[in-house]
Amino acid sequence: MDAYRAAVAGLTASDLSTHYTAGLGWFHAEFVPCLKETLHDLSGGVWDLTDFDAYAAGSDVDFMAHLVEAVASREEVCLYPGDWFGFLVGSTHRENIRWNADSRGKLACLCVPSVRNGHLTAEMTEFLGDASACLLNLNLFPTLVASERRSVAESLSGVFASRCCRSASAAGSA
Repeated sequence: MDAYRAAVAGLTASDLSTHYTAGLGWFHAEFVPCLKETLHDLSGGVWDLTDFDAYAAGSDVDFMAHLVEAVASREEVCLYPGDWFGFLVGSTHRENIRWNADSRGKLACLCVPSVRNGHLTAEMTEFLGDASACLLNLNLFPTLVASERRSVAESLSGVFASRCCRSASAAGSA
């Protein structure tokens, strides 16, 4: 309790009024460039995310569960069979969540490396490639050894090229 009191003791009305805008500025000016550089380095130089936009960040369970919930409210979502159960946390639309490797035309969700078998397989890459959109949990990516990270990055490069949102200027030239 004392830590919370100390943390808020110096807050002003201006702090409370501008924190969201200031946070977005920090997110886009500092966090996202650092994230892109870190992912580039972790992938062994395979991923060049320069032209990619970032829209949000959050803990893997909370953020991904909210995205799955939003999509499942209107259509089916495919979770890779036997994969990470965190995608299901709190879903009120379980009837639209399928543990199915056939992701054609749907949102495909996968944890990389897969909790089920610890690596990215050709079947998993095909699962992502067939989907209309992909949601990847990459939080374990940094724990792989460099050669595994590079292999996963190379496998996902095609998925990124065809499925990820890029900025408007890059999308026009791609």
